[in-house]
Amino acid sequence: MAVQRLGQRDLEASLSYLRELYAQRDPEGFKQHVLETIPSLVPSELTTYNEMDLRTSENIWKWEPVPSDFAELTEIFANCMDENPCVAYYRRTGDGGATKISDFLTQRELRKLGYYDEYLRRVGLEHRMSIVIPKPPHSVIALALGRSGNDFSERDRLVLDLLRSHLTQAHENAAALTRIREESARPSQTKGVLLTRESLELLGLTDREADILLGIARGKTNKQIAIGLYVSPLTVKTHLRHVYRKLGVESRTEALARALEMLDS
Repeated sequence: MAVQRLGQRDLEASLSYLRELYAQRDPEGFKQHVLETIPSLVPSELTTYNEMDLRTSENIWKWEPVPSDFAELTEIFANCMDENPCVAYYRRTGDGGATKISDFLTQRELRKLGYYDEYLRRVGLEHRMSIVIPKPPHSVIALALGRSGNDFSERDRLVLDLLRSHLTQAHENAAALTRIREESARPSQTKGVLLTRESLELLGLTDREADILLGIARGKTNKQIAIGLYVSPLTVKTHLRHVYRKLGVESRTEALARALEMLDS
């Protein structure tokens, strides 16, 4: 069987999507952005975002669009979730890659289930594809797309699998930036460390490197930092490479987290 690959147009659209994805600066904005924009790459009529605590089974739901009977539907889905073959597959294997219902069941087999009769038929969507994203230390995020008409294609699976690792990293980045902003806003008398240029210089950073790291902590892009410091974005990137080397990290988010950890020790 020939291996299917994404075409140039799909790759370009995915790369453009990733630039917007990594621009998200907090978890709530990340959730809403994903819900509203994923259908631009993989067409769907309903997108659901479910965060589950694996210890307590507590769920946080977001749907787009939000149905009028949202509360009732989420309860119905939770009650019959065990019949969802994609959920069963993840629990059995731990594989969070893109799966669709038709990977496991024929339409005839599906329609015999309470999951179909009570949930899928009610929302009018027979086809469903989902991915699972780890959320350390003990939670997962399930992103599912549903539609009527034609089933999801192998092209759709390729796109979701391509995005999966980036969704994981972008969510971690947004959460880390939020934690850093919260720590930075705390009074210095509390446990959190107040990020200042002087405190960052104690870590061996130059004043310019410290200014750039502070700009990142405030959620600024390289271009915004460059404008504020009256330098070029290329100069900002050069200074950041020096910061990464000094702190032993490889990304903006890791640099902030490492600096905060060192100052708080």
